[in-house]
Amino acid sequence: MLRSMGRGTAAVVVLGDIAKGLAAAALGDIMVGEAVGFAAGFAAAVGHCFPLWHRLRGGKGVATTAGLVLWLEPILAAVLLIAWIGIVGFTKRASVASLLVVVVLAPGLALSGHREWSLVWATATTLLIVARHHHNIRRLLGGAEHTLESDSA
Repeated sequence: MLRSMGRGTAAVVVLGDIAKGLAAAALGDIMVGEAVGFAAGFAAAVGHCFPLWHRLRGGKGVATTAGLVLWLEPILAAVLLIAWIGIVGFTKRASVASLLVVVVLAPGLALSGHREWSLVWATATTLLIVARHHHNIRRLLGGAEHTLESDSA
């Protein structure tokens, strides 16, 4: 969105994606419990990544996952957001920040006291996001990954 529509539109889309993950996690958590909140958040991320109305071509699921973490572990969400911003500031690459932050998600949740199925669903979400970044990983390894400067030009 940033490359094609600009910062304002990208910000609105990111907020909507966060709201999607937050709403799914909140409904699952309130109606059944924490593990179902994580499962519902994972389902929202899958739906974001593979939307039927876009022929299964969607986003990477990072903002949707941020929404689920915001609901289920808000302090960790704040820490990960600060880390993401710092990594982007240093590397100028959102993909690097997203990958680094998502790989510490499940360990961070475990340190926060989450267990069993909650961690299974969080790990599944991490694997989904890493898999969705496969093109970015290839470009990073080849030294050709986009930077934020090139994205906003």
